[in-house]
Amino acid sequence: FTGVSSFVTFFYTRCNNPLKCSANISRWGELVHALRAQPGSEAVNTAAITYDADFDTPTRLKAYAQLRGVELGPQDRVFRCSAGLASLQRALNLSVAQGQATITAHAAEAFILSPTLQVVHHFSREPWTVDEVLSHLK
Repeated sequence: FTGVSSFVTFFYTRCNNPLKCSANISRWGELVHALRAQPGSEAVNTAAITYDADFDTPTRLKAYAQLRGVELGPQDRVFRCSAGLASLQRALNLSVAQGQATITAHAAEAFILSPTLQVVHHFSREPWTVDEVLSHLK
């Protein structure tokens, strides 16, 4: 992800709140579609990273994203961190709490990162919109 701007959001497939993870990934799909229709979109990567790497297998992640309209490709990927998620959570100051079995609380967060992986914008309180993200990416 170094060298180009990036949009990164977080979720997990067992989330029971339809206004958080499922809605977030559906909006990500809309963003990918809108972004890829624009000239110069190769200068932006997008990703969704699961909070629940033990449960969210690659097959489960791909199906979850595709069912919500995300067209995955070389610049638009879904990830799980089998190691290092705690470091990523600290680095981005993510609002997530994990119990022994699953996630116990989380915010619907997303970030725009610079080509040097610095946080340019953090969406945390209100759900982000496609137009808002596109505006920040410009």
